[in-house]
Amino acid sequence: MNINELKKKFPNENACRRFFESVIWADGRKCPHCKCQKSYLLKSASVKPGTYECSRCKRQFTVTNKESDP
Repeated sequence: MNINELKKKFPNENACRRFFESVIWADGRKCPHCKCQKSYLLKSASVKPGTYECSRCKRQFTVTNKESDP
């Protein structure tokens, strides 16, 4: 794959994040803290895009790193 093909496949940060989520969480999203499979996307200007909150332990995480407690 050359750089132009890469830019077409991943034109922005959201496209890159969706790709990583599909690969890393191929069997479903799982909280890295408590391993619960129920979480929801946080949609607030005060959180980093792609941040999820676990329904069980309430801790936040992204596909690329663990977040600290809210």
